[in-house]
Amino acid sequence: MAQRHWLRRVLISLAAAAGLIAIGFWVLLKFFAVTAPDPYAPKQPDLTIGPAALAVESGELRHTVVVAHLDTPIVADRNLVWCATAQIAWNELCGLAGGPVRMEKEPPLVGLLNRQDVGRGDLEEDALVALAGPGGPATAKQLRKEIERKFGAGFAPKLLAMAEAAPPGELAVYACFRKSLPYEWAFERLGPYLSFRGARVDCFGISQYLPSVEYERKTAAQVHLYDYKGKDDFIIEIDTRAKGDQLILAKVPPAATLKELVETVGRRMAAAKPETGLDEYADLKIPVIDFDVVHDFAELCGQPIASPDPKVAGKQLAAARQGIRFRLDEKGAELTSEIVIATCIARVRDLVFDRPFLVMLRKREAKNPYLVLWVDNPELLGVRKWQPADAAIMEDPLRKGPSGS
Repeated sequence: MAQRHWLRRVLISLAAAAGLIAIGFWVLLKFFAVTAPDPYAPKQPDLTIGPAALAVESGELRHTVVVAHLDTPIVADRNLVWCATAQIAWNELCGLAGGPVRMEKEPPLVGLLNRQDVGRGDLEEDALVALAGPGGPATAKQLRKEIERKFGAGFAPKLLAMAEAAPPGELAVYACFRKSLPYEWAFERLGPYLSFRGARVDCFGISQYLPSVEYERKTAAQVHLYDYKGKDDFIIEIDTRAKGDQLILAKVPPAATLKELVETVGRRMAAAKPETGLDEYADLKIPVIDFDVVHDFAELCGQPIASPDPKVAGKQLAAARQGIRFRLDEKGAELTSEIVIATCIARVRDLVFDRPFLVMLRKREAKNPYLVLWVDNPELLGVRKWQPADAAIMEDPLRKGPSGS
């Protein structure tokens, strides 16, 4: 009898221990299920854009032109980049001038910008800061306050200092637009690469779509196909968490200008009934885009402005600089663009060694150096060999046209 009681106690203890182990295992599973990273979980909206894969001044790009107006010709083997901040800033300048800005010898771009085809109503007001007024710390302080209110204290504008540097009595226009369009469900970064006109580029999307795979089904449901005419002529829209915005990708034949192409794509989308998702075993492959480019619209500078306002009349634009930071990848699309237009920038002391100069190395506090080099000719310098592409860049008519740099 005593042996039976002992055996019962052992069984009860084992059962209790097994129960505790099961509870502990369940807790661990719940913990790791919550905390383990899931690349396909919904991505929270995030306006932070890290360093770009390509960060350049526009003049360093051989096959890319930043333009200020959509009425820009599409030329073979030329990327065209346009952001509305240039037009928004020009509209603010027109308001300051009391009407369309006129110049004594105005370039064609001035007439295009004076049409004001794009306005503040085309952008979300909460994502835009734009102001024109006297240059200097007072205007910059007002802008910084508005920037912090809309974009948070963590955002550091890069071009605002140019408006702040304008001397008293000069004018400055600043505009900044920031927008984040994360997908509800992240796509895959695909490998090894996508061949785009002979170049190997990173890409994202879905490879050989299987609707039986849950995360592929969820990501594919974000894709809407418009007016498919063939493998080289179709339009898609990808849903994002920014429901008031559209992310549109159109693999279509080029039109004469960017404006015509945008209008053509818009008409095709309006007339089509979109199809949601992908065909089974179909591929969705989109190149990753990740750049930060700064461009100066030099053709707008150096010409006196004609205006009925004496505070504006006779002034010359000294700077019209735009920055565009854009990323499109498996997580979504993010954009930050700034522009500053100023009638005068405070004189800076450029330090450019383009004439004979001395190089000297010496121990600190020593009387004599241990290396001295007097450079009077380029024989010892890293002389850049002339490339045929250099001549093409210098003679590129698009860079001298109404919407180029």
